[in-house]
Amino acid sequence: MALTPEDVVSKRFTTTKFRDGYDQDEVDDFLDEVVEEMRRLTKENEELRSGGSVPAPVAEYQPPKIDTTTPEGGTPEESSHNLLALARKLHEQHVSEGVAKRDELVQEGQETANRLVREAENQVRQELAKLETERSSVETEIRELKEFETRYRRELREYIEGQLSTLDVNKPTQTDNADEE
Repeated sequence: MALTPEDVVSKRFTTTKFRDGYDQDEVDDFLDEVVEEMRRLTKENEELRSGGSVPAPVAEYQPPKIDTTTPEGGTPEESSHNLLALARKLHEQHVSEGVAKRDELVQEGQETANRLVREAENQVRQELAKLETERSSVETEIRELKEFETRYRRELREYIEGQLSTLDVNKPTQTDNADEE
């Protein structure tokens, strides 16, 4: 693809959704295009200087007239080297920003995970303490119910035995039955 200086100036990258900055793949792809075009232009310039033939233009592309001087007074080759150096610098900057952002996100994720684990452990400890208290309460209640059962059976047995004793005392004897006849 033929790349013009206007393409470089007007290029806009989409922002990412999950982190600040531009989509790294999109920037890398564009920088690859810039590098390829700069290499092509450099090769074309070298061929022109050495008197070689100019390569045929790419399908329907009419290269713009190139001024052989730059605003700084340098040659297009120097300008392309400067542009390439700038592109490399921007690429390295974006990569380092991406690495820094990645590290920051990983750190945040690790801190969040650690916090969630601590909260879960605290919640488990609280639940276990609550269950231990409930268990202790239930065991006390069971012990009290067993004591109640033991007392109740003893008192019931004493009552029944007392009633049986009363029946035995009031029971007519056989001699009493004979007299009545």
